[in-house]
Formats: sequence, structure tokens, C-alpha cells
Amino acid sequence: MSWVRLIVATALLIVGWPTSAFGQADDRPYVSAGWALPMGVTFTAGQPLSDRISIEFSGARLGSRTTEYSYSYSAPTGKRRAIDNDVPLMGLVRSREACAQRVCVDVVAGGGINLHQIRVIQVTECGLAGLGPCVTVNRPLRSMSRANPMLAMGGDARIRVSNRVDLVSTVRLMAIFRERYLTFD
Repeated sequence: MSWVRLIVATALLIVGWPTSAFGQADDRPYVSAGWALPMGVTFTAGQPLSDRISIEFSGARLGSRTTEYSYSYSAPTGKRRAIDNDVPLMGLVRSREACAQRVCVDVVAGGGINLHQIRVIQVTECGLAGLGPCVTVNRPLRSMSRANPMLAMGGDARIRVSNRVDLVSTVRLMAIFRERYLTFD
């Protein structure tokens, strides 16, 4: 395991159908959408199996991470930019642990795959072996996509806003099993 990331999704809206009483599960499917830190979007679709247990599919499109670096063998020959994107897709089991008034606490655990994409762009070129002026080129060089296995666990604090809408604060810890040294150069 070479990489672990903590994702905190705040103000996740769970839109469902009316329930008979808060904290008691409904047997109808539910959907949700929201945003995640670092700058991304999330979605979830689930099906209750009992009053405490449900299964769900969850996915996210997380914000890009950018790294600039100098590319050279002996003298600087230019600058490059690597852009990483992650799309975790998970199957989760949700267990409702406690409810009081309008707040419930759920524990989730599961696994899935993380679709990881890397793009490399040549930002500047500085001539042969770094001799001569540097020129801005912004030329795409290559890209690579990989699917890596992952495990996820976390919890939700669910606050009932109305009989159809819940406001949920979510924390997920995802262990993504990646290869080391994911570079092209």
C-alpha cells in the first residue's frame, strides 16, 4: 500500500422519500449528491436491507493535483507539469449505530476501485541540453489511466432537515493500493 487519502465531504444532501419516523429505515432506495474536499463531487445510491443495514454504491470525482518539475539528464531542458485525477468507485455496507431526535450516526465500510489518471504536459523547452532560450510550449506529452483496488471505511452524521431531505457530514478513509513511482520519465 503506497497511498492513503482522507476525504471529508461536508453538506452532503441525502434526498429520499418520506419515512414513518426518523431513524427508522425505509425499504425504498435512496440517492444523494454533494461535494467533497479536495474540490470534487460525490454521488451515492443505496438500498436498505433492514432497519439498521443498507448497501450502497458510492462514487466521487475529486479535484486535480498538479506538480511541476524540471526534466533533464545533465542540464535543464525544460519544465513539465503532471496532473493527477482520482475517481473512487465503492460498494459499501452502511450500519445505523445510533439515533437521537433528528440526528443519526452511521458507520460505513467496503471496497472498490480507484480510477487514477495522470497527464503530463511539456510547459517550456530550453533547447538542446539546456542551451538557448526557454520557450513556452504547453504541449501534451502523454497520459495513463489505471484502476487500483481500494478499501474504505468511515462514518456519517445525518441531520433530518425535512421528511425528504437530510444534511449529512461524511468522513471516509480510503486506502488505495497503488504501484510505486507512477511517472513516465
